[in-house]
Amino acid sequence: MSGEVVSVGEAWRARAKAANDAADELDGLVEAVASTLRNNQLGLDCIEGEELFKQLSAIAVDWRLGMRTEVDYLKNIARRCIRASEAYGVADGA
Repeated sequence: MSGEVVSVGEAWRARAKAANDAADELDGLVEAVASTLRNNQLGLDCIEGEELFKQLSAIAVDWRLGMRTEVDYLKNIARRCIRASEAYGVADGA
């Protein structure tokens, strides 16, 4: 080691940014997938196409709910990282 002091608060802020960036990117991907199944492109007035669209839509809804949970989890991690950064800042200032 070179004897340099590394700010622990900076490291936690960087982690918070990474978590927020990942949450934002995942959220954008969820929206992109949602837009692909807004309309039935698998066959109108075609029982097979309508049934396939119904089943794919149900799968997509479940997937989006799971991904939204992950987005919320990442946002929570980011908030916790900010709190850790602040706590280290207070400890360093004491």
